[in-house]
Amino acid sequence: NSAGMQLAYAQSLAERNALTQLRRYLANRKPVFDSAIEERNWMRLLATYSQDPGHTVAGWNVKHPENRQYVLSTLVPIRIQKGDWKGANELLNTFPEMQALDQRLALSLAQKDTQSSMQLISKITQTRGLSAQELETASFQLVSMGQGKVAAELLLRYWPFNQAGKLQHSLTTRLYSQLAAHPDWLTAENKARLARPLPTATQRMAQAR
Repeated sequence: NSAGMQLAYAQSLAERNALTQLRRYLANRKPVFDSAIEERNWMRLLATYSQDPGHTVAGWNVKHPENRQYVLSTLVPIRIQKGDWKGANELLNTFPEMQALDQRLALSLAQKDTQSSMQLISKITQTRGLSAQELETASFQLVSMGQGKVAAELLLRYWPFNQAGKLQHSLTTRLYSQLAAHPDWLTAENKARLARPLPTATQRMAQAR
């Protein structure tokens, strides 16, 4: 059978909810797809119906480069959301160590691994800096893990969050609340930085509080 026919048959098993038969079929077939879309659909079946999705997809020899991005953008986050740390890690291990740093950070934060998270944040900031969403997620998780000082130090690097868009208020509130509770965390240099008037009335009101 052609790769396309194998995909069609596997999809029909999924539609009929014939899961035992489908898992067996997926485990015993290694079709080679000329189409990136067909390969992605097969990978989606592996990720959805395999007994050990992370391990199974990690073992799949991706032919089409765009489907490597599919692994990162879709399959790794799903494993993290499901609490499948092992599966997410197996998928990430198919990429070079300095790639997929954002997903590696998401996994370490989900695992509440402060040391690994800070190492990854350091690697990311050496190359591009954290996005507003990464900063929001990382600082929130660090505070929730009892690492408020680490979160405050991280937030201070990016204050006053002028590029954060709609997350500016949340990041500002988190930083100020941590520093209000622990004023001793502030160095003289950072006190002087925070005391400089900011450009907008909203920012100055937050400073005053």
